[in-house]
Amino acid sequence: MMKNVSRLLALTSVAAMALPAVAVADNYLRLSYSMADYDEQDLEFTLAPDPAALFTIDGYDPDKSDYYGLAVGTWLTDHLRAELALDLSQASKEKDSVTFGNFGGVIPADFDAKTSSHLLMVNAFYHFVANRSKGSFDPYVGLGLGAADNEIKGMTISVGPDFATLDDGENTEFAFRAGAGIGFWITDEASVDLSVFYVDAGMVEGGDFAIDGGNQFIPIAETVEVELQSINYSLGVNFSF
Repeated sequence: MMKNVSRLLALTSVAAMALPAVAVADNYLRLSYSMADYDEQDLEFTLAPDPAALFTIDGYDPDKSDYYGLAVGTWLTDHLRAELALDLSQASKEKDSVTFGNFGGVIPADFDAKTSSHLLMVNAFYHFVANRSKGSFDPYVGLGLGAADNEIKGMTISVGPDFATLDDGENTEFAFRAGAGIGFWITDEASVDLSVFYVDAGMVEGGDFAIDGGNQFIPIAETVEVELQSINYSLGVNFSF
């Protein structure tokens, strides 16, 4: 994972240097904190070699994840700006009460997992007000496209004293975001804003084996897939230069 994050950081640095060198104060740096609220979902996986051994995990909720963001951008017109943004996830391991079953029978269980999604996005924003002077409010809408480096770790299913651990997984997915926000210019060069965005970071797929409480190796034919769609609530600070 660290190798992929390093690549994202390198791409951010290169792209930042490639931003157009427009007039002073038309470029900006943005620092942000976001809380991502993920959807509840039902999961399933199939043990090998028996294709009938389908297991379900119903009611899993990845819950919430913190993001810390860095973006560099430029104003293209008085109403339009574009940026390159890197958002790093600080996910924690979540334990959820689920129902676990196969062959039509289900029982209560616990499911532990840690999901994370690091995003490298190209974002574009339209601002309804052209005024960027001190004391101005600044409503806007935005869209973004990019890539998500997704990871899931520590997947454990516990049924009473029995448990099994599923292998970790990591993959890169297409990412999309859309939403709106409102800013306030505290000086002619700095603003703060609040925004709400829908983010679709694709999915993350678990590994192809499990290990039970007796350290028995169990191959998995169809792996767990966790969808990573969320509503992100963000607080940002922008500095023009």
